[in-house]
Amino acid sequence: MNLSWPGLESAKAAAEAGDYATLCDDVAAYYRGGNTTSWLRTGSVSPSTRLVGGGVDAMVFNDTFTGFPSPAGPVRMPRTADGGLNWTWYGPDDDDEFMNTFNRHYYFSELLQAWEDTGNPVYPNFFQDIVLDWTLHLPCNNASSTTTGAERCVPLGTRGSSDRVCSWDDETLGGACATGTAESPWRSLEMGIRMPKWAEAFFGFQQSDNFTVDARVMLLLGVSEHIQALVVDGGYPGSGTVNWEMTQWQGLLTATAAWPELTGAHNAAVTALGYLTDLLQSGVYADGVETEMAAGYDMGTAIDYFDVLYLAHEAGPVLPEVPPAMYSRVETMYEYGAYIADPGGCLPRHGDTDHCSVGYYSNAAEFFNRSDWTYVRTNGQYGTPPSGPAHSTPSSFFDWAGQASLRSSYDANASWVFFDVGPYGSNAFHAHRDKLGGFR
Repeated sequence: MNLSWPGLESAKAAAEAGDYATLCDDVAAYYRGGNTTSWLRTGSVSPSTRLVGGGVDAMVFNDTFTGFPSPAGPVRMPRTADGGLNWTWYGPDDDDEFMNTFNRHYYFSELLQAWEDTGNPVYPNFFQDIVLDWTLHLPCNNASSTTTGAERCVPLGTRGSSDRVCSWDDETLGGACATGTAESPWRSLEMGIRMPKWAEAFFGFQQSDNFTVDARVMLLLGVSEHIQALVVDGGYPGSGTVNWEMTQWQGLLTATAAWPELTGAHNAAVTALGYLTDLLQSGVYADGVETEMAAGYDMGTAIDYFDVLYLAHEAGPVLPEVPPAMYSRVETMYEYGAYIADPGGCLPRHGDTDHCSVGYYSNAAEFFNRSDWTYVRTNGQYGTPPSGPAHSTPSSFFDWAGQASLRSSYDANASWVFFDVGPYGSNAFHAHRDKLGGFR
């Protein structure tokens, strides 16, 4: 931590005196009694013994988790000989994505919501147990290595031709975050996904007496390792994939906004915002369509970018200023989502797009003051009718993407047809060879 940060004076004095127990107490008190990262903080919660039931209680009392790609149902996670959860287990189907999903910590949000709804201490207790378990068993303490040779991890943007890229699955290449396989809980995708969940839970649980000082400090150590690892990471399977890299840099920006007191946070924020800006220009066409050519992933990326804009708004001067071009390009992404959809609001199912994925996001419509998007999404019940040359008819054509949404009106019963005459997507994982495909 940067102990010269305002409010950490007593922690700095304790560190200089070598009193690390007091140092930890002071750091924990700084966060509990402060108002930093106010957009994620919750007020006090009245204690009770009520339970929320369902999957959250199955997780807390029986180590049973859900949300995996395979199997679809709940899975009881095994524990290791020392009592910790087996974080590197591939699951009953021997699927590496099972492990990856488990290490995204989506359930941190569920535990926080359960505590806010009931005030029962079992939920923060389980959360702090998981934090200690994960950070003690899966450290990434070589991310900021300053040694020379193969062990040195050089940040992206400053890496020379003679510098080797860190690989988290090879300890001879700076790894120390390996599981012994090509897959790792420290993949940049998982790191990026974790940071918003960690931030939400860390600040949401601040007023819980059951969130111990140990767990608070260990989580901060884990965040510091994430910041270092995300900055240097570059040798991963998703390199060049917009939604993957977007997640990496959004996660890094979230960490630096939530914990600006951590050493190197400001420089990491500058790096993250720089790459996000570059990705938006290189990975999203001028008409707002993401180059993967899968509408569901297009809009998933749009939401991620909108979250960046919202984060910058909430964090204020803690983060570098967002370039105006980012605002305009993100707006075009939502323009696409609003006007490519059918009269029911569903996106065309081209590429890897789930049934009835949507391109309308009310928060974005309000943020960009686009009541015409609301008009289209509600079939004219709310908002204002579209206007201007691009909307002289209800039909829309996105010339960079080569996609057309032809409709007779904005009514719920309008005739509608979609044609794709554009290029193949940039990512073979999500693009389909469906050129000239149409839907009606």
